[in-house]
This record gives sequence, structure tokens and C-alpha cells, in this order.
Amino acid sequence: MTGYGKATAELPDKKINVEIKSLNSKAMDLSARIAPLYREKEMEIRNEISRKLERGKVDFSLWIEKKESAESATPINQTLVEGYYKQICAISENLGIPVPDATDWFATLLRMPDVMTKNDTQELSEEEWAVVYSAVEKAVGALVDFRKQEGAALEKKFREKIENIHRLLESVTPYEKERVEDAVLMFCKHCLRYSMGLCPIHQRVRSPYKEPYYLVSNDGKRFRLEFDCKNCQMKVKAAQ
Repeated sequence: MTGYGKATAELPDKKINVEIKSLNSKAMDLSARIAPLYREKEMEIRNEISRKLERGKVDFSLWIEKKESAESATPINQTLVEGYYKQICAISENLGIPVPDATDWFATLLRMPDVMTKNDTQELSEEEWAVVYSAVEKAVGALVDFRKQEGAALEKKFREKIENIHRLLESVTPYEKERVEDAVLMFCKHCLRYSMGLCPIHQRVRSPYKEPYYLVSNDGKRFRLEFDCKNCQMKVKAAQ
């Protein structure tokens, strides 16, 4: 059954987005795209989705939106700047090389290796994961609710169709007996009246037996015979 669910979670420096979609499938076919920070929890996420949804072709996405306030400037490693400064001064004094002008000091020091290095390595805390996992549960719950609504709509439609069929059946009931009793069950070129030598056309004999004739089955059912001399055929009908 198709479905869709989405949830978000707010953290001080970012917004967590969770989105999940499903299509009809006999088995669980789950595709997950998860932000790197939360990939260590992928199995836990998959287990939660499989437990709640059981089957379907499911696409799951979890991504991060950085807040503007979180886009801070790359930090400057003050310890390194101080170290480079002392080394340059020492080299200048020992080798007699002029030190940079005062206006060039910062430009020179900031170009030194690793002075401005942004460390993107993050560790996932239990508190943050609890917030993210709650958003996953909400998104999955929203998809389950979507499925229930779709199922209720389908059930309503099926019930309407079934009720309509019942009404139509009731409307044709008065005509059923007439239709069945007078229905032609079989057209036969083999004519019993001709076989008995009583054909008024080819044998020009008037039958001494009162019509209509009937065929009787082993279980007692009777079938009325009607002779269509114009087309030279015999009709077998349900008995009245």
C-alpha cells in the first residue's frame, strides 16, 4: 500500500529532516539514504521501519540542514599562530633575515599550514540520537496513518460497489425466472419428431401426440422441446 510520512527535529545548530515513502510490494524492499553522522544507527532505523511497515517498497531519507548561526567562521588555531610567530622571529634573529612588516604579519601567519583548519569530525551523542530517533518514529507513524486512511477509502469504495451489485441483483430477480424458463439451452439439427417419422414438412405426417414434448433427465428435470420447421431445427428449452 502506498504511503508518505515526514518529520523534523530542531537542534541548536541544525535541523533534522526525515522523509519516508512506500509503494505496494509483497515483501519489504527498503532503500535508505542517511546523513553520515547517523549511519552508525542505520540498522536500528531499518529494524524500526521493518517492524512497523512489514512490507512495501520503501524509500527512507534522513538529512541535515545547517542553521545560519551554525555556519561560523573557520576557527584560527591560536597556539599554532603563536608557535609560528616565535619560530619566524627566531629564524630572523639567527639568520639576519628581516621580519615581515607589521601589516604583513597576519597575512603571513594565516597562510601557514593548519592555522585555519575546520574540523568536521563529529561524534553522535545519546541526547542528539534520542531526538533524531523520535523524528524517525514520527515519520514512520505518519506513513502508517497515511496507509490507514488509504485503506479506509478503499474499503468504503469496495462496500459501495458491493452494495450496488446487491441492488442490481435484487432488481433483476423478478425477471430471472422468466428469463431462465424461456431460455433456449440448445439448438439441434437432430429432430426427435423427424426421427419418429412425424415431420409435417418432409414426411407430411401429422403427429398423434399432443405437444409440447419434453426430455426428462435422470434426476427428474424436464426440458421442453420446440420445433422450428422453417429453419429445420429443434430447440431445447428449460421447462416451465
